[in-house]
Amino acid sequence: MTFHLTLQCDVLRVEYNFNSQAGTLYLEDHSCCDMIGCINFFRSIDPEVKQIITFSGDREDTGYTRTTDDKWWSYHKRLGGRSEPFALPIKKAIG
Repeated sequence: MTFHLTLQCDVLRVEYNFNSQAGTLYLEDHSCCDMIGCINFFRSIDPEVKQIITFSGDREDTGYTRTTDDKWWSYHKRLGGRSEPFALPIKKAIG
């Protein structure tokens, strides 16, 4: 396991599907990452990333979905799937 400075967490594994433009981040159980760092990390792989899902241990934890107006929504599986708007334009998230 390696601590990643941008993600601000210990990372077990990272996957990215270029066809679906979706990233998956696997963390140790009871871990979480920095949201802006996570978006920036996957944008460095593919600037057009549309969705990111994080797993804490073997459980889906948090997801981030980019909207058509370049905003991100987050949802929290561990909190019952509640969605929250995160009104940060992509351009500001990476720069």
